[in-house]
Amino acid sequence: MAPTANSRLSPFPLRLSNNDSYIDIKPEMLNWAIQRARLGEDASQSAIIQRAHQWISGKKQPTLVQLDTFAKKVMVPFGYLFLDSPPEEPLPIADFCTFGDHPLPQPSPNLLDTIRDMQVRQDWMRDEMMGLEMEPVSFVSSIDKTATAETAAQQIRNSLGFPENWTQDCRDEDDCFTKLRQAADQLGILVFRNGVVLSFYTSILILGNLGKLVKLSIVAGTEQRSNS
Repeated sequence: MAPTANSRLSPFPLRLSNNDSYIDIKPEMLNWAIQRARLGEDASQSAIIQRAHQWISGKKQPTLVQLDTFAKKVMVPFGYLFLDSPPEEPLPIADFCTFGDHPLPQPSPNLLDTIRDMQVRQDWMRDEMMGLEMEPVSFVSSIDKTATAETAAQQIRNSLGFPENWTQDCRDEDDCFTKLRQAADQLGILVFRNGVVLSFYTSILILGNLGKLVKLSIVAGTEQRSNS
């Protein structure tokens, strides 16, 4: 079984050379950190990543400062690099949807951070709504599980007040999103926009059934998650 993020860290094996502290890090942990980060072409060619490949091959060893720089570059907690094996990082919400129905073996750091950030906002939203004694919105769980995709889509459009081909009247994707956001807001849905994940246009919806996270969708990137 793979360790979790709270697994016991390995000792720091140090050796001194020319007044620098060099550290023995398992190559598999360095490889895991690089693959987990899903760096773009430019970032993959950066000096610290090229240096990390020398650490992996055993030609060189990192100093604490270099390892700290590497950890920041690949967006991994510094202490994770000292684990004996990569930790499990399950998504904090159920994984029901990805592009092509092929689940990703490892969510990216940006995706994990985005979901956690939305969960913080979710908690705030729930407290706010309960403090205002707001009623749950009526449309949550209103679609029968046996309904076809076409029927479900029509019910959603009806709730939003959209005709079937409503996108044809939009100037572009931004205009479509603006109209969708405005209609959703009228139904008591909070809509957040986040352009961090993979540097793609991203939208995140939190449906307001007393703050329940009903739908979290990352759109137009290479990762998408839905919790219904």
